[in-house]
Amino acid sequence: RDWSSDVCFSDLVRFQIRPNLQLVLGGFMIDKPYYGLDPNNVYRELGDVRHSGLELSVTGSLADEITMVAGAVFLRPRITSISRTGATTRLIAVGPTPRVLRTNFQYRPRKVRGLALDLKVESLSSSYLNVANTRRISGSVTVDAGVRYTTALSGVPVRFRLQGLNLGNAFYITPNASGQITAAEARRVEFTVAADF
Repeated sequence: RDWSSDVCFSDLVRFQIRPNLQLVLGGFMIDKPYYGLDPNNVYRELGDVRHSGLELSVTGSLADEITMVAGAVFLRPRITSISRTGATTRLIAVGPTPRVLRTNFQYRPRKVRGLALDLKVESLSSSYLNVANTRRISGSVTVDAGVRYTTALSGVPVRFRLQGLNLGNAFYITPNASGQITAAEARRVEFTVAADF
């Protein structure tokens, strides 16, 4: 078989909620070979996988000072066959997260020129840890928040940024088909200063 290209299609719907706020909805389906660890922990081609799902986004201004970028992906990564036996299965592939919800807000107060506050909330659904679908890991919700201030010092644009990441200190892991597991970073605070010379 020629795996040089995937089979993919999508439908797109755009809806203008109001002049500065837009909703986009799309559907997709992608067929491609699936590689992962078999029950004997051998990494090989296990068969075919079909990624079918929906993507939704809402972007724009909620008010003169507040903008939003929100998105959601609902995915069914279904393994459709096992290459060595030819048996059709209903297993869920390891790796892709079935549901991802992400929302970003930015607030720019008019009275303080150069100041911006931002907030990000992300929700990940539970997913399978192994291709046999016998072990499942829980989902997570993380919150990031930050403040950014842009000004000029001696005529040089300078940006100060303070950001708190994973403020709730949520713990979760991300598996992939090769058997590797990546743990989320713990709560942390970052401060940066950048200048354009």
